[in-house]
Amino acid sequence: MATTTSLANAANARLPAVIGSTFANGQVTLTGTSEPGSAILIYEGWTLVGSATAGDDGTWTVTGTANPNAFHAYGVVATDLAGNKTWSASDYVPTATTHDTPVPDTPPDVPTPAGPTTQVLPGDSGAAIQSKLDALQPGGTLVFTGNTTYDFQNTTITGKSGITVWADGTVNIVNAPGAGTNGAFDFSGKSHWTIRGRAPGEGFVFDRSSINATGASHWAVGNSTFNNQASNGYDGSAIRMNGASFGTVINNDFNNAGGNVLGMYNLDNITFDGNHFTDCWQPISIQEPPTADHSLGRNIVITHNVFVGFQRAAIEVGPSMTGAEYFSGLTVDDNFFDATNNIGGPGTLLPISLVGQAAENTTITDNFIRRGPADAGEIGVAIEMAGTGHVSGNTISNFAYAALTYQSGWNVHDNAVYNDGSSPYYGFANNGRGHGTFGPVTTLIEPPATPDQPARTSW
Repeated sequence: MATTTSLANAANARLPAVIGSTFANGQVTLTGTSEPGSAILIYEGWTLVGSATAGDDGTWTVTGTANPNAFHAYGVVATDLAGNKTWSASDYVPTATTHDTPVPDTPPDVPTPAGPTTQVLPGDSGAAIQSKLDALQPGGTLVFTGNTTYDFQNTTITGKSGITVWADGTVNIVNAPGAGTNGAFDFSGKSHWTIRGRAPGEGFVFDRSSINATGASHWAVGNSTFNNQASNGYDGSAIRMNGASFGTVINNDFNNAGGNVLGMYNLDNITFDGNHFTDCWQPISIQEPPTADHSLGRNIVITHNVFVGFQRAAIEVGPSMTGAEYFSGLTVDDNFFDATNNIGGPGTLLPISLVGQAAENTTITDNFIRRGPADAGEIGVAIEMAGTGHVSGNTISNFAYAALTYQSGWNVHDNAVYNDGSSPYYGFANNGRGHGTFGPVTTLIEPPATPDQPARTSW
């Protein structure tokens, strides 16, 4: 019996659009629309599962093997006749009443690699690992045996498109090239690849090393740990991603970093989800590009992350160089910021800082932002805003100067603010050239209760 599913988010704002799917006899048929004549590629996760060409009316159909009783997440890439690429993603959940087996409520607790696998064994050198990766075909997985240590002997493993690098348990990487180099894994310019552990805390552990995703597209790094990053700037990041697109940084732990943990520019559709940053100098820094022909980026989502102890800013965007494109489309939602420990000592503390009118169409919602007793002379602002956007549903506690400062046009409403009165405090402060719409503000008379930290997404 054919089983028809419902499609969430079918009306994607960007072509191509998926308009439906039908499951029958283990086959899934996807239908959609795009520009006439476009070449269509369908991915499930990071694996290519089908292709088609849009007809004269823009419709296309792709059929492939799939489990009709399981959740599926599809990405669709279309290249039109002029060579322009567009992308969309849609989630599918089976909803029919007739199934051969029950539909699972959640993904398995311990996922397993998909596709052909090649095993990396304890004792394999960097050169041996490179040889095994080179032999993989697209769709294959390089599996590191877990609960052991691998000596990379100052070797960078060069990746390739279409593969997954999998840690089957805790995998300690030692003696890999440090931050500021191509790092432990170099996937710069590659597409449709993943580096991951099987679960948070059960993946790769990098010490003073990094992953190079510069110019990469359709990629993910997750369930891994990065310790003791020491270098600053674009090239010293734990994950280098200048010019990267359609990437996901998910469920990683970043600890004790003395430089920008994730410093970057010229981004396109990047998601930071469920990462934990502990005592890191400046966790996420979307920085001024080096030349005016680069942009800061567009369509960035920062959600479900935890920032505990940082210096100056946990999230910083800008400024933008004169002549460079401004940043557009930033979402900062449901994050936990605990600045009780200002690891930089007295000075300026700005958990969310949008600088120099660089950010347009920004959404800052439902974040918890806390500071303890301020250092003497500290200038603390929970949210520093430039550009345009809206701010709502945030809880802000005990910042020494202001809960929020703004420039340009903002819609601010339904935030809750607490201040203990121990230092100068100006509430919502206009930086001199601002205007905005302000709705209700709840002034708390007691410190807000500490909420649970955001749950990590199953991945």
